[in-house]
Amino acid sequence: MFSHPSGLKFEEEEEAIHVVHMNIMSSFPHLLGPSMHFISNWRISFSTKLANETSS
Repeated sequence: MFSHPSGLKFEEEEEAIHVVHMNIMSSFPHLLGPSMHFISNWRISFSTKLANETSS
């Protein structure tokens, strides 16, 4: 379980990101392809960054 400076637990933050993402998707369906790619890349780099910070 990660803690985050915002006070959110990591899982809650993941859920919040997901909700925002789904809202964006339903509002802008034409962005579906590019933003899915962007979001998944961002989440991978975010997770990697967190893992690096916690392991060091």
